[in-house]
Formats: sequence, C-alpha cells, structure tokens
Amino acid sequence: ELSMFGAFRHDARWFYNWFMIAQTWVCILVTVIIAPALISSDLRNNGLPLYLGRPFSRTEYILGKFSVLAILLSAISWVPGLALFFLRSYLAGFGWFADNLRIGAAIFLGCWIWILVLSVLGLAASAHFKWRPVAGLAVLAVFVLSMLLAGTLNLMFGTHWFDLINLTQMVYVVWARLFDIDNTVQISTGLAWLSLLTFCSLCVWLLYRKVRAYEIVR
Repeated sequence: ELSMFGAFRHDARWFYNWFMIAQTWVCILVTVIIAPALISSDLRNNGLPLYLGRPFSRTEYILGKFSVLAILLSAISWVPGLALFFLRSYLAGFGWFADNLRIGAAIFLGCWIWILVLSVLGLAASAHFKWRPVAGLAVLAVFVLSMLLAGTLNLMFGTHWFDLINLTQMVYVVWARLFDIDNTVQISTGLAWLSLLTFCSLCVWLLYRKVRAYEIVR
C-alpha cells in the first residue's frame, strides 16, 4: 500500500466526504461565473429571434446552452472523481475495484445530479436577469439563502422538515444513498428526490417562459 493512500480510508465515505462534498462549492462557483452570460447576452442583444427563427427549437437552444455548463462542470466533478477512483483501483488491484464498483457508479451519477441542478438554475437565472452580476448573485443567493432559511426555520419551529428547501442538503441526502452510507439529515431519500425534482421542474418552467423568439411587453 502506497503511503499517499495509507492515511485515508478509500471507501465510500472517504470519496463522499473528501471528493463529493469538496467539489460542491467549486461547481457552484463555476456556475456563478459561467452561467449568467449564456442566455442573458442573447436577450440583451435581441439575439433569440435570430436563433429561434432558424430550424431548431427552444429545446435544442436550451440543450446547447446546457451542454456548455455540463462540459465545464464535468471537468471538475465526475471526470477527476473517476480518475481518482481508477487510480486507486490500479494501485489496490482488481479485487478492490470489484468490491467497490458502486463507488465509481455513485461518483458518476451523483455528479450528474449536481450538474443538472446547477445547470437548470444557472440557465434560469441567466434568462431572467440580463445583467451578468445580478444573475450570478441570484445563483449564489439561492444556495446561501436556502441554507440560512432552512436552518432558521428549523430552529424556530423545532423541526427538521425545512431542510427540504435546502438544496445542498437534499443533494447530500441523495448522494448518501448512492454511496450506501448513513444519512445525517433527517429527511428520507424519497423526499429529497421529490424536493430536487420540484426545484428543477420550476427552473425549467421559468426557463421556457423566458426563452422565446419574441418577448411580450405589457
């Protein structure tokens, strides 16, 4: 066993604590920097009629913008995560790889869940705020305010149910299930999935409302 790995337990909990959670805020920072310009610049320059007037749909336009974020976030999430997993497998041998294959799957699926949440939020903010700094602050505010609001309401009412509005906590609950480790948040995996799906659906709905060839001015 090489010394660089000797100080750590390279099991599901190690990857969860030292990689998955560590890359959470890095991905948020990249989204705050990159996402605001993806749609807001087209809206500000009246570019949507030019794009959507051509033979491709709003869905294709949104997927194109989504792919930009997905590629960038992949480069700092599941790609290095799987590289670390395969490096560990190479050093420990095929037996470790076979016994811990679920870890690799959890890294891949968990990171893609996070990429989807960040991307739809970033694109929705970019579509609703034409100025990049405001859109970036909106993305950051969603995560910070959801944590503060959930924590405050839980303390006020002596409950844990307000964790359902804490996006990062809900993602952690889903990740814990994927890695098959204990969940420290008192919210079931099913409710965490429901919370994330509801949030993503809301973002997609807001996105589709704003991305159109012509804007109706009242």
